[in-house]
Amino acid sequence: MRTMRVGDISFVSGFRYTTLLWALLIGYLVFDEVPDAVTALGALLIVGSGLFTFWREHRVARGATGA
Repeated sequence: MRTMRVGDISFVSGFRYTTLLWALLIGYLVFDEVPDAVTALGALLIVGSGLFTFWREHRVARGATGA
């Protein structure tokens, strides 16, 4: 938790999104819950947007704005 507060958000955010995946996995293994299509789509949207942001920040840091 301390790293989440003081770390660079572009680096730390990837680890924050993994909690969603862990929650889905634990829900399946422990409680035998299978996420429905809407939950899976929402999770993919959240993780995908995080990955896109990470990719975009990496490009901007290298100087390739793409514009």
